[in-house]
Amino acid sequence: MLIPRNTDTRRTWGGQERRRGQGSRRREQGETRLFFEDALIGVAQSPSTKPPAALNQESLDQPEIQHLDRERQRIATLYKALSHANKAIVHATDEAGLYQQVCRVCTEYLPIDLAFVGRAEATGERLEFVTASGRLAGYLDGIHISLDPESPAGLDPSGRCLAGLGEQIHEDWSLEPGLDPWRERALAFGIHSSATFALSCEDRVVSALNLYSAEPGFFTADILDLLREISGDASFALDRFARQAHRQGAEEDFRATFEQAAVGITHISLEGQLLKLNRRFSEMLGYPEEELLGLREQDLTEPEDQAEDARELQALVAGTRPSSCWEKRYLRKEGGPIWVRVTLALLHDLVGAPTYFVNVIEDLTSQRAAEAQHEELLESLHQAQKMESLGTLSAGIAHDMNNVLAGIMGTAEVMKVT
Repeated sequence: MLIPRNTDTRRTWGGQERRRGQGSRRREQGETRLFFEDALIGVAQSPSTKPPAALNQESLDQPEIQHLDRERQRIATLYKALSHANKAIVHATDEAGLYQQVCRVCTEYLPIDLAFVGRAEATGERLEFVTASGRLAGYLDGIHISLDPESPAGLDPSGRCLAGLGEQIHEDWSLEPGLDPWRERALAFGIHSSATFALSCEDRVVSALNLYSAEPGFFTADILDLLREISGDASFALDRFARQAHRQGAEEDFRATFEQAAVGITHISLEGQLLKLNRRFSEMLGYPEEELLGLREQDLTEPEDQAEDARELQALVAGTRPSSCWEKRYLRKEGGPIWVRVTLALLHDLVGAPTYFVNVIEDLTSQRAAEAQHEELLESLHQAQKMESLGTLSAGIAHDMNNVLAGIMGTAEVMKVT
């Protein structure tokens, strides 16, 4: 059911009816006097004159004083709204909370009757209302806004913003074209002017901030400038959320890779202490993780390999190479060394200062065992080849001896017969 607006109710600045008019300047007797609708609101001294006496409010009539007070209150209200908007944006931690706080500030600290944020639904066919605030929020109940530009109910001010057509300012809903599908409902609720601003994230429009007022022509230049600044700050916050999400995703990917890697990974301080390590490294050395943290790399290294470790670390710190790879022995908790291949790199911060080492450790136990087995097989083969050679030599010698013996035996037989 449409709820007509009470035409006697009006939001005002400083408790007075808000008037709109043109400002002007007048030069009189070396002074520049600033007027707003014929009311003096300030005096600027020209360079060639002496400083004027302070403005005496007694020289102004009562209507001028009241108007000057209203202007002061209006400007103070704008600054207060901007201040609260910036605080809300800075403290917002997610997109939904940001939208809610921006709408709240606009209706609480500005005489705006409805503030809401709209964005495209997952299908991209209709507008979804994310949050709303203000005394005319009932306008949104049951309303359906299509984002299809070919639809008669498509592309309201929010849809135009989401379509990349820029901000939408409507000073009088009763007169302006292009608002026919929503005009009757809006006027029934007392909506007469609106301003809609695109909110972007990573250079892409993702939502629209809508501000509606019951006063025609409410959105003057200074109010629009304020709302543009609030919209820009909100878009900056959306960029911040996106960067945080990307960083969190990268951290989660790194954490999964770090913990589930088939090789050992450690972070080592510039002083040589273990800062972080994964499960595989703990398994290699047979230590619980908490026992390894804080130990020095040197404490876990075979004494004969420590000198080479020191040379490689110094080369990385000196910048003579980006990374280094060599084989060494760690000492297991249960005793005895374990052969590993380490690949070490030195990380730097944004200004190029070294921060810590990243060490990737490959267990060479299986490889060393395979190499030892290979050496044994080679040795066995070598021995077999030697025995085969000896056998061949022995056979040759025996054959030759047999030939000699056969000759001797034949001669002996002849001599015996003779």
